[in-house]
Amino acid sequence: MTDIQILCVDTSSENGFVSLGLNGLCSQVIFSNKQTEHAAFLQPAMAALLANAGISFSDLNAIAVSNGPGSYTGLRVSLASAKAIAYAANKPLILLSSLQLMAHAMRTQLPAGDTNLFLAPMIDARRQEVYTAVYDYFLKTIVEPMSFILHDHAFHELLSARPVYFSGSGAQKWREMNGHIHARFMEMRGMENACCAMAHQYFIEGKLANLAYAEPFYLKPFFEKGKHFG
Repeated sequence: MTDIQILCVDTSSENGFVSLGLNGLCSQVIFSNKQTEHAAFLQPAMAALLANAGISFSDLNAIAVSNGPGSYTGLRVSLASAKAIAYAANKPLILLSSLQLMAHAMRTQLPAGDTNLFLAPMIDARRQEVYTAVYDYFLKTIVEPMSFILHDHAFHELLSARPVYFSGSGAQKWREMNGHIHARFMEMRGMENACCAMAHQYFIEGKLANLAYAEPFYLKPFFEKGKHFG
């Protein structure tokens, strides 16, 4: 069986990375924890990653990128880089939802066998606003990605049904407001592993993007007010 190698890129949040997936597992990763330096970080990090692995862009099977929602600048930078490499190396492009990647990473931290729960990743969108979505344990979408302004009774219906796990840069604001017995909070870890695993799955399933028309998923323009979610 031929190995599948996918270069994964994510600068959608304050913690960016480039990773190399080998058959769905993360074989190498380089992190950037300074959001203002993501643009300068990407190209040298990708070159170093491939050099360490002893391969070139032509040896890759695909390029995967976290496509949003998230930082407007981060999304533009990562997608532009991924598209340029995919075009130059004649490789397919894979677009991954930032929120679903987060949910995937959250799931790996949960006890085995506990599937009666919801996963609600949150990305800070400033003030009391967040980008979020809700998934079940199997990553089926329960609530589509959206932006909304946090309030005391948010997620009440979901929290009444089963435990809801929250994580991400926007979760701390919600933790300070929320006191529901079914609310659970966890650190966001393992995004590089989730990116490699999901990119591999998408590649196997043929879920490839149209390189010419791929655009960042901003979720909302700058001027749109956040929505309330009850």
